[in-house]
Amino acid sequence: MIIVEGIDNSGKSSLINQLSEHFKLPYAHAHRSTALTQDSIHRWQNWASACPKTLILDRHPAISDLVYGPIIRGGTASTPELAQSARRNNFLVFCCPSFQTILATYEDREQMEGTHQNLKKLYEAYQDLMLELEPDYVYDFTNPRAYPALIRNLQSALGRM
Repeated sequence: MIIVEGIDNSGKSSLINQLSEHFKLPYAHAHRSTALTQDSIHRWQNWASACPKTLILDRHPAISDLVYGPIIRGGTASTPELAQSARRNNFLVFCCPSFQTILATYEDREQMEGTHQNLKKLYEAYQDLMLELEPDYVYDFTNPRAYPALIRNLQSALGRM
């Protein structure tokens, strides 16, 4: 799988659409659930892994809920072990433009409730988590060289998948 992670407004959806079109691969959005459990995380992982083609994921609940759960909902069903398991053998892209870039256009789009007042905490929590998960590529949509470099990295990785 190709897992695309990042805070709201970091360029994930645009990147996923571009990657899906470029590689002719399907994509799926991890549903936001207030009732996320370890069982539902495992079901999501099993469903995504069963896809006959490489699947592009707009977040993986085992990863994103480690960021959003504690800050937005006051807790998470995920664990660092579940996040590492989701990350293993998959290509992880971390969308991470500067905080100022995210902030500059944040109110232009509808966002998940509770994110605006916690935006800086969410940004920093993603930074910390990605230090642990070691993404395969850190993507900044404001860098014109980022997309071509990502495509080269993915072409190489897809040849190995």
